[in-house]
Amino acid sequence: MNKDLMKRLLPFSVTIGVVVIDQITKLIVTSTMKVYDIIPVIGDFFRIMFIRNPNVIFGIGKEMPEFLRLIIIILFPVIGMVLLVIYYFRSKELKDIYRLPFAGILGGGIGNVIDRFFQPGGVVDFFDFKFFGDFEKGIADSFSFFQWQFYGF
Repeated sequence: MNKDLMKRLLPFSVTIGVVVIDQITKLIVTSTMKVYDIIPVIGDFFRIMFIRNPNVIFGIGKEMPEFLRLIIIILFPVIGMVLLVIYYFRSKELKDIYRLPFAGILGGGIGNVIDRFFQPGGVVDFFDFKFFGDFEKGIADSFSFFQWQFYGF
């Protein structure tokens, strides 16, 4: 196999790792906790709190008709991930240091799309941080969020 192609494929081991860890932790949470159960980890600052999010970021989709909501929460993320992969492989300007975060963002997106297909009630979130309001996320969301921070968004 081409050495350059191998170098580009290597970060996708992170994608696979994020998806696997995300799904295993969600399986643990859904099989050991009830929705809205809370386990304090660091007082009220950091807790494990099982919630289901049927919408996308900031509750987008809550008031929309079901058909339109499904397009927004499933089709748009899939299209976005496909475009991300195309950019990843076609870009000549993408530096190696950015390839790993791209792979992490993709893993987070895949984890959430899996939830939307297979988890009743939407994406399973369970990390609850109290800073600048509430921040409830799962492994997939957290990994994507912190990878985007790497890019300065």
